[in-house]
Amino acid sequence: MAFSGRALRWGMARRCARCGTGGIFRSYYRLHPTCPSCGMRFEREDGEWTGALTVIMAVTELIFGVFLVAGLFLTWPDVPWTTLLVGGIVINILAPVLLYPWSQSVWIGLHYAFVPLDAAEEAQAIAARALTDAASGAVDGDGTTAGPEGSRG
Repeated sequence: MAFSGRALRWGMARRCARCGTGGIFRSYYRLHPTCPSCGMRFEREDGEWTGALTVIMAVTELIFGVFLVAGLFLTWPDVPWTTLLVGGIVINILAPVLLYPWSQSVWIGLHYAFVPLDAAEEAQAIAARALTDAASGAVDGDGTTAGPEGSRG
């Protein structure tokens, strides 16, 4: 199974890992259950978001580590420990809150990059897309219903 860097890049850009379409979030924190364009289901198995939690923990600790090392390096030997402590606490509170939606889309990209949809999931995505198209009456410019890959908008 080959790694798909494109899926990861699309995930990092908060786009669908399968088709690259944006708008996969209803609001800042609420992800659509399926891609509005291609129909891929985002929560593919129980515990799906454990991976997103791992991503956000790693990113938060990376940001904190850079902050701490830079603070030590720039102020040595008179290190402002209280400032570093307060800054570290703020980083460890705000980073997960602000970056969690991004970590969800990154995890979707990582998961799809390493574990592409199987035949049943592909059929489910196509059926979800057809159902969405039928409900909205969406057609392409040539008068046909939009295909499973959808737009890249």
